[in-house]
Amino acid sequence: MSPNLSDLPTAHWAQGQNLKMVPAPKPLPPRGAGPGGTSPHDGALQHEEGPRLPVDSKTKFGGIGASGYIPPDPNIAVGKTANGVGYIVQMVNSQIAVFNKSGALLSGPTSLSSLWTPLGGACAGSNAGDPVVQYDVAADRWLVTQLGSTSGPTYSECIAVSATNDPRGSYNLYKYDFGGSLNDYPKFGVWPTATNSAYLASYNMFANGQTFTGAQLCAYDRMAMINHGSSPAAVCFTVSNDGNFLPADLDGATPPADGTPGYFLNFEPTSSLRLYQLSPNFPLPPTPQPEL
Repeated sequence: MSPNLSDLPTAHWAQGQNLKMVPAPKPLPPRGAGPGGTSPHDGALQHEEGPRLPVDSKTKFGGIGASGYIPPDPNIAVGKTANGVGYIVQMVNSQIAVFNKSGALLSGPTSLSSLWTPLGGACAGSNAGDPVVQYDVAADRWLVTQLGSTSGPTYSECIAVSATNDPRGSYNLYKYDFGGSLNDYPKFGVWPTATNSAYLASYNMFANGQTFTGAQLCAYDRMAMINHGSSPAAVCFTVSNDGNFLPADLDGATPPADGTPGYFLNFEPTSSLRLYQLSPNFPLPPTPQPEL
């Protein structure tokens, strides 16, 4: 369990300090022809700028500025508060801050690694980047993640789930190991079914941080993480020699029907779609066999 986020030291980066380069997501090998054997050229790929969209301007305010790391990997999530004003949680590679919808800074910016200090290890010792923040509307909780390492020799994902609906409070802290394979380009989604709910995640995997081997599609035991369970289970499925998957994420107030598997979307080079599904059942049997 972390201290309250609002009690952690404010992170500062001054002009003139050396910038730290965070490795960009590693490129994947080019794909071959799709299932129909047609050309791998993506006919849906946009080659020119589209028309400008009308924007209804609302409140504008400055977020986290330079954090000392490039690229910045900005990420944001918006949630509600008891009085209806709403929280905005922003992450910029190595830092996290909480605002309200009027633009007032409520907490931070705080170094992301300091959130995992009680957990120790790589999560507390490095700001490895690729941050993701998600608001779990069904549970009124916040999910914050980042890579444990980009330089090895072992790799992991650092996950924090807020103990209350206030993102300025304390977080339940977890680390999931991937051994000698870099879990690059993480993406997260919230899948709040009644009995098999999960936080879904996808990763591009690189053996020894160098050689692309495929994707990991994972489901983490959402209720155990919310309730601060001991070592909440994770179910992961390997998709060899393919990557850049996106996990399903709830939009709106209606949850998926109970028992609905978590979906992962993957684009074929012929602009067709492939849909994978992962059906975790928590708690897991001794030798879990995820369905695909």
